[in-house]
Amino acid sequence: MYNRQSSDLKSMTQGKNKKKKGGATDRLENEILDLLGKNPKFGMNYKQIARSLGVDKNSRGMQVRNALTRLKGKGQVSESRRGSFRINPGGGGTGGTITGTIDMTRQGYAFLVSEERGDDIFLSARSLRTALHGDKVKVRLLVTRKGTRPEGEVVEILERARDSFVGTIEVMPAFAFLVPDTKNMPFDLFVP
Repeated sequence: MYNRQSSDLKSMTQGKNKKKKGGATDRLENEILDLLGKNPKFGMNYKQIARSLGVDKNSRGMQVRNALTRLKGKGQVSESRRGSFRINPGGGGTGGTITGTIDMTRQGYAFLVSEERGDDIFLSARSLRTALHGDKVKVRLLVTRKGTRPEGEVVEILERARDSFVGTIEVMPAFAFLVPDTKNMPFDLFVP
């Protein structure tokens, strides 16, 4: 038996070191999307957004503008008129958040099963952010094209379903892997 809390799942990618995306940048984008999602019908300029988020216009004002440009490029926000941004209304995504339980597949992607919404939300392997099968999570809905399955990304893990795993340990000279017995675990766990 392997206890998750002892290693805190530092790496779950079969020994490959992958660089994480900028945490502060993602956090700022999430805050902007949450703010715009609260009032989807009304646009806000970057100064209003910065003021609402408590951002000093001199120190991080440019970061807010850059984040809005990135979100516009991803199609998550639109510029309703020059300099006025709002959550992208197109295609069924709202940019809001929803809570539910992860139903993971062996291929690595998952679905969010939620009582708040009738249909399941697709979560790519990349958007899971260390969430595992059965975990209760908060997911931000992404803007999708009309006629496609709703998609999202994990914003916060609210409750872990498991804190221990049963499997086979494969020992290497300087580290080991735990190969879990469960079918809903698409990767091995790195043991330092």
